[in-house]
Amino acid sequence: MYKDLKEILPYFNSVGIEILDTDYESLSIDNNQLQKEINISFPNDDEPATVDIDFLYDYYKSLQNGTFINDYIFQNSKKVCVRAYFDEYKYQYPVEEISRVINGNNFSISGETYYISFKSGISEFEFYDAKNSFYDDYNQIFMDENCFFLIEGKKAGTLNKDNILEIVEAFIFDVKIKNRLKVKIHPNLFLFINEEDDFIDESKKNDPIMIGKGLDDVIKIFNSIDDDTSLAIKITSYFQIIEYISQTIIRKELIMKAKEKLTSSVLNDIDSDFIIELSNICVENYKKSRKDTKYIKAAIKECCNLNSLSDLAPDWMIEMKKFKEGKPNENDCWNEIANYIVNTRNSLAHAKPNYIPKKPVIGESDFPEFVDFLEVIVIDVIKWFGNVEPDDRVVKAI
Repeated sequence: MYKDLKEILPYFNSVGIEILDTDYESLSIDNNQLQKEINISFPNDDEPATVDIDFLYDYYKSLQNGTFINDYIFQNSKKVCVRAYFDEYKYQYPVEEISRVINGNNFSISGETYYISFKSGISEFEFYDAKNSFYDDYNQIFMDENCFFLIEGKKAGTLNKDNILEIVEAFIFDVKIKNRLKVKIHPNLFLFINEEDDFIDESKKNDPIMIGKGLDDVIKIFNSIDDDTSLAIKITSYFQIIEYISQTIIRKELIMKAKEKLTSSVLNDIDSDFIIELSNICVENYKKSRKDTKYIKAAIKECCNLNSLSDLAPDWMIEMKKFKEGKPNENDCWNEIANYIVNTRNSLAHAKPNYIPKKPVIGESDFPEFVDFLEVIVIDVIKWFGNVEPDDRVVKAI
């Protein structure tokens, strides 16, 4: 620990960060003044930031022992910071308040436990920006809306860039579905995002974040969608996520049916008919995996609750409306949902001028309502996938 501020001042002064208090030379650890507040000024900032001396010492040690991975990741032996962005103007709430609303979460990688949270205030990035002159007449270094993702753990220094980004993307997805807020990784200085308000679902706040085999691929697609994404792209992207996860469901059905068949007979009873029946199970499963309506139906049927979906379904979905009115035919409902998803996606994906879409298909005027409905389905499908054992997930290139 350093005896007084004079020993660390040159480090900050070298990048234009100054301590404004005139009596700082009298402030020292020996005087038990670690909690005393002082004002520090970043280059080109209109107003100073207020910190206590203890924070300044920790800040110095963290910078000395850490390294920056490009302009948006900082890492030392015990923590990782990732530059973030939250649109205060869209939500009309300051980021400092939002950082108290968003709950952090524990997670494990290779047997090690870590904790990720969303923070506001000064981070190592202000030092980085001062050192690299990342400011101008219109953009200050330290602003009230500055925020970052913080990963803490005894072995945080061993996480590689891919691990870090996967963890943060999973946390962003978690925040979006629990808090209905859009936060994002902020590798550039001036990005803007939009999303709805109403900040937290208390019933979901303790769910773990989802990381691991296959999840990063689908979560990246989901997180890439925002208010500026066209409705057509949202539909095709959501289809892509369900299609990806459906192959795990199809394989699960194959294994289950094959096991039932294999355990229904003893080894001596296996004959040609038995082998043909087992082969038929595999062929039927293969056909289902190639038929888009069948694998989409299998996915939503496995992952979603029809009662919940019926409350959200648009009125023009006839079978779902009947279900809501107490005239249930579950199979017709699953077929209707799958057909709308597949036919609408195909009508958007096929560019041939003579292509005639199958019915039922959704007109553009109904896209907004359908996209909201489809988003709920996709969240359920991703959450189901996150609860599958990693070794049981079917992963393919997207």
